[in-house]
Amino acid sequence: MAKSRSASGILTAAIGVSARASNQLVLLCLTLVSTRFLAPAEFGVFALAAAATTLVRTVLYTGAYEYLLKAPDAKSTSTECLIVNAMAAATMSLGLLAFAFTAKRLFGTAELGWVVLALIPSNFIAMITAWQEALLLRGTRIRLYYAITLTTEIFAGVVAVVLFEMGWGIKALIAQTYVRAIVQALAYLTLKPTVLSTRPSLRMVREILNWSLSRYAGVAVGFLSNYSADFLLGAFLSTSASGLYRAGNRIATSVSDLFAQPARTFGVTLFSRQSAEGRSPDELWPKVMIACTALGWPALAGLAAVSGKLIPLALGHKWAAAAPLVSIFCLGKSFGIVSSVTGPLLVAYNHQKLALGLQTAGTVCSVTALFFFARYGVEAALWSGVATGSIMMLAQFGAVLWLFPASGRHLLKALPSVLAPTLATIAGAQLCLQLAPWGASHNKWLLTAAIILAGMLAWAFAALPFRRRIVQSAAALGGG
Repeated sequence: MAKSRSASGILTAAIGVSARASNQLVLLCLTLVSTRFLAPAEFGVFALAAAATTLVRTVLYTGAYEYLLKAPDAKSTSTECLIVNAMAAATMSLGLLAFAFTAKRLFGTAELGWVVLALIPSNFIAMITAWQEALLLRGTRIRLYYAITLTTEIFAGVVAVVLFEMGWGIKALIAQTYVRAIVQALAYLTLKPTVLSTRPSLRMVREILNWSLSRYAGVAVGFLSNYSADFLLGAFLSTSASGLYRAGNRIATSVSDLFAQPARTFGVTLFSRQSAEGRSPDELWPKVMIACTALGWPALAGLAAVSGKLIPLALGHKWAAAAPLVSIFCLGKSFGIVSSVTGPLLVAYNHQKLALGLQTAGTVCSVTALFFFARYGVEAALWSGVATGSIMMLAQFGAVLWLFPASGRHLLKALPSVLAPTLATIAGAQLCLQLAPWGASHNKWLLTAAIILAGMLAWAFAALPFRRRIVQSAAALGGG
């Protein structure tokens, strides 16, 4: 029975990572196609508009979404959670409307305003999607969730590529946003019966809203930390600087999100369930952490080691300035994988105010540093963000160890299973890059495949002595 649960857990975790890998491959391919059809300035315009709407989407996937996930009975809170999400979508869309009409004055381009206006209606589709997703994940149907996500990403990505080829330009990315949202919403509504509250009440709406306010504040703080550089670079320098910054970020994110997003999804589901049952996370959260970092850190380290050669080949010479940015982003994203576990853990155990305080302090430092360094160039701004992000991650990590001290020994024992494969992957990728024959070094697809294979072999060799611990940690992601 225990072996069956372990195998099922590993399968669920593998499906999650594989689906996210496919999603990120789609997004990476879309980025490569976008850089072929769009100049850095145009890509920067969409990056700024997408960042503004991302704030709304993130709000819709926290607060009421999390409350519905951890509620003992969906029929006591479901309708009220939808109402709170509707209120949040309407309020923040008004803010986006104001931003759209002031964008030209702030960033010197009228194109940004109309792109923001075009994206605003998609927020109300996301409002329904977030609510349905929470109902789906309440049943721990994580495999179905990832299947839907993968299908919609692939379909929307294909639509965008076709529209790029038809000459739609930046409108292809707007269309892709709507196709993804609509298909996902229809899939959720079809596959998961809608659950409404038995007796909706205004009192419950107020309770959910009060609980969610600190989470919404946390989202705002996190948004400033993640996206303030885009806006400050666009205001101080140009939308081209924002485009380079966001392109480098997206390439690094295509690797880090393979592990950070499943860690967040599995974490919020598993930690919420354990919290509702009154159980301690002392053994579970270190396993979630090791399962993600044992794969995520080596992948990011390998990309950082070879980005100087690979990025100009992949994106073309007009995007060559993004190459050093990718290496710096990889370092910052490695801290983000840790936070994707500790953040949901604090929220699930009702320490969201502590999480908000740490986020706020870190973001104040981050935005202040960015405001000073953004005028000196993209690399200077990025290094300031990585420095403050690492401090915030360490503070959050320390808070979790302080709240759950018994988990420290589990993490200490598992540390070699993360560090050894990370160092080995760097060595393998660099060795491949140095020994690649002339033909391979000038063929981006052949070189990419060779580097990935070399990194995987080096990782497997270094991870072999720790295979049992890594397998047990992966099984924990799926509840095994």
